[in-house]
Amino acid sequence: MDTVFGINNTDYNYLLSIADIMSEGYFLAAFDTCGNISPLGTVFKTIYLTSKSDICNRSVILNWTPYTTIGSGLEGYRIYQSSLNQAGPYTLIGGVPAGTVTFTAANLAPNTNYYYKIEAYDLSGTRTASSNRMVFYSATPIPPVFSYLRKASVLDPNRVNLSCHVDVAASTLNYKIMRSTDNLKFVKVGTIPAKAVTPILYSDTKVLTDQYSYYYKIINVDSCG
Repeated sequence: MDTVFGINNTDYNYLLSIADIMSEGYFLAAFDTCGNISPLGTVFKTIYLTSKSDICNRSVILNWTPYTTIGSGLEGYRIYQSSLNQAGPYTLIGGVPAGTVTFTAANLAPNTNYYYKIEAYDLSGTRTASSNRMVFYSATPIPPVFSYLRKASVLDPNRVNLSCHVDVAASTLNYKIMRSTDNLKFVKVGTIPAKAVTPILYSDTKVLTDQYSYYYKIINVDSCG
């Protein structure tokens, strides 16, 4: 990949790194003035941090690749969080022992950028290695501004057609159609998958309109259920 000359030159900055999108492995080999090359050294792999959203519980699940080639042996990982920017400052929010490569950061504020990094540390506590810095946006389901029944029409003794106006910009998974004969106790009679159109239509065919008067309402169900 590259060569560093001078026995006292022990630092190197790799400008073409893509450690922010994958784990990278590095190893060294020394050579003398005669061009003799030593065996390749131990491979050191960077810690690659990723995330999985759990918006319904206002949390993010962090996962990372293990880091084992460190000092006197891996003791564990520290998890850091910032809500300002990728440069920090970062606050320690937790830790896990060696062998664990996942952590859940909870109680996140809605619609906020959070920045994370993982730090491995050895048994002596003197050596550390950091992961890539990752940004996570705590998106939350968009609630509906409106949702109402426009009309309920009796077509025959066994059919009532409903027309419902809904907010198509909301994070809706489906709509529950609820029915009652006393306007107090409602039961679900149907489910309509969310569509990017309004109004939505539903036909209730389990009715006896010549014997009962019916009340209806619609309930939005978001992606969290």
